[in-house]
Amino acid sequence: MELGWSRAEHSCTCAQTLQAHKHTTHCTHMRVRAQSRAHLVHTSTCRAPSGHRAGQQPIPRAALGLAVPVLGLTAPSPFPRCPRLAAMPNFSGNWKMKSSENFEELLKALGVNMMLRKIAVAAASKPAVEIKQDGESFYIKTSTTVRTTEISFRIGEEFEEQTVDGRPCKSLAKWESENKMVCEQRLLKGEGPRTGWSRELTNDGELILTMTADDVVCTRVYIRE
Repeated sequence: MELGWSRAEHSCTCAQTLQAHKHTTHCTHMRVRAQSRAHLVHTSTCRAPSGHRAGQQPIPRAALGLAVPVLGLTAPSPFPRCPRLAAMPNFSGNWKMKSSENFEELLKALGVNMMLRKIAVAAASKPAVEIKQDGESFYIKTSTTVRTTEISFRIGEEFEEQTVDGRPCKSLAKWESENKMVCEQRLLKGEGPRTGWSRELTNDGELILTMTADDVVCTRVYIRE
């Protein structure tokens, strides 16, 4: 009887041990399957950051370059910042001429006869210049004893004016540097030398006007009144 009871007890113990082993094995398999599914979801999410499908984990905001609030800080933007624009030069004011070079040679290159050149040189010896500027829009009035000219234009847009010798033309002004504008002129009728002008502000506060007729360059320096 004692031997029989020992066998039964042993059989029961083995059965319990086998059942516990099966339970442990089942739990282990469940954990492995869960980890595998989590790995697949993570891999799929990484391979397709542009969309989100059912069964996937949400794409982290940092991976999309979005702001992530962490202690008041944000993730850096993937897009470069726009550079700041340079300060607009100020041409506005009333200007008087300080010096002039090659004005008569410029008129000669334009085909102006000697008598008219002498009159023009004397009249333009003390021109008064008024400039009004609003951003890239300009109004320039030049007054002499025999002639007054007024032009209004915007940088980068064509406008009509007259050459130094009074011929109608189309002009286009552009920035050559942050303190200098250059203008090319095109005659509306007839033929003549290639003409243009430039206006530049110096670090000393002077205004330099250059006028060209082919290779001849006239330079005039102005100071504010």
